Amino acid sequence: MTARRLRVGTLGLAFSLAFGACGGTSVEQELAQAEEILGEAREGVLEARDAVKAKQDAVETARADLEQAGEALRQAEVQLEQAESGVDLQATDALLFRGIQRELLDEGRLERVAIRVEVSKGVVTLRGLVPDPETRAVAIEIAREFPGVASVTDGISVQEPDVAAQGDDEE
Repeated sequence: MTARRLRVGTLGLAFSLAFGACGGTSVEQELAQAEEILGEAREGVLEARDAVKAKQDAVETARADLEQAGEALRQAEVQLEQAESGVDLQATDALLFRGIQRELLDEGRLERVAIRVEVSKGVVTLRGLVPDPETRAVAIEIAREFPGVASVTDGISVQEPDVAAQGDDEE
């Protein structure tokens, strides 16, 4: 039962009592109307209690689901940490060298440059000449993101444009 029905019933009871005081209805009629309104009000309370109980049950179910999801997340984080530490243990210098070299060769933005890779105890050193700072940043980022790399040392130089070569192009 809604709050609106309760208000309407209450107004009806008040109207009945006021009208009855004027002599328009009998006491039995007023009592019957009051009992009807009381019954409707009780129904409304029961319906409201049922609705509250249903919502409480839904909240409890959602809390349980949230706890399960949180536990699954914690387990996944532990597995990720274990996998990452396993990769770090397996990442020998030779594997790092081959993997990073392959990534650099596969990167289209680096196809016209030669970058030398050196690896010692997980520390990667990159050397070579590149045409611009953006190309250097791409190479460094590839090395940094490779699993098992402890750190990256930047030995890449940005090649200044050859002024004489530009003059030949203009003729």
